[in-house]
Amino acid sequence: MKESRKWWQRKRIWLLIVSCVLFVLFIWSLPSRVNDLIVDTARAYTNPEICEGALEIAKKNNRVKEVFGVLQPVGKMALFEGYVVYSKKADSVAITVNVNGNRREELRSKMDVFATKSNSTWEYYKIQIRIKKPIEDKETIPILNN
Repeated sequence: MKESRKWWQRKRIWLLIVSCVLFVLFIWSLPSRVNDLIVDTARAYTNPEICEGALEIAKKNNRVKEVFGVLQPVGKMALFEGYVVYSKKADSVAITVNVNGNRREELRSKMDVFATKSNSTWEYYKIQIRIKKPIEDKETIPILNN
């Protein structure tokens, strides 16, 4: 008597085994830095004062006022769209986040923040805003460079 089950029903154990092996190989092939990036982003998310302080400094820059108008607050999702790297001791950080102003909505720009922690306060040693798009407006605005 011939089985009337479909091919995938007869081979489901092998399909499950092969799927598990492929999943393990995929996870194993991920760079080891992925875990660190997740932890660093979560740490920056719990310390919003880093970006808020840098944004306050950037708002005082005349060129930023001229190009962007008033800078909008950095959104909660901006850290997940950006890039965050802490040092091993978590006493210095490099953050890149999207920034927008109220003057020109079409500008696509990023703010780079480099800071160190001294006595529980963050000291900024480099802040810059890079306008990426539109191409004809591409520019880097140095705000702080110690």
